[in-house]
Amino acid sequence: MGEMVYEANKQFFRFSEENDDIGCLCTFPHNDFDEKGELIIDEWRLVALAVLGCAIALSHNTTELKNDEYVHLPKSIEKYFNAIKKCIEKLKDEKTHKAKPNS
Repeated sequence: MGEMVYEANKQFFRFSEENDDIGCLCTFPHNDFDEKGELIIDEWRLVALAVLGCAIALSHNTTELKNDEYVHLPKSIEKYFNAIKKCIEKLKDEKTHKAKPNS
């Protein structure tokens, strides 16, 4: 895995190597284009972007992460991580439901 630590708001945000649901964004956006040159963001990438964005927003807007020099992702924001995953699952379910023809 490539770059796993990102700096913002004088804090370091580190993706865990132990969590298979999320990973670094080291190849973003370079490896996220299809053969036509269109940007394609898959579920794995979307979760990583949402988690990093959430952590940076929390560190900027709240005191929830202020005492941590290193913010470990997703563990440091577990309740938000779970909400992000639920939201993405719900969106996937809605898309699948809409794609099914009426019986």
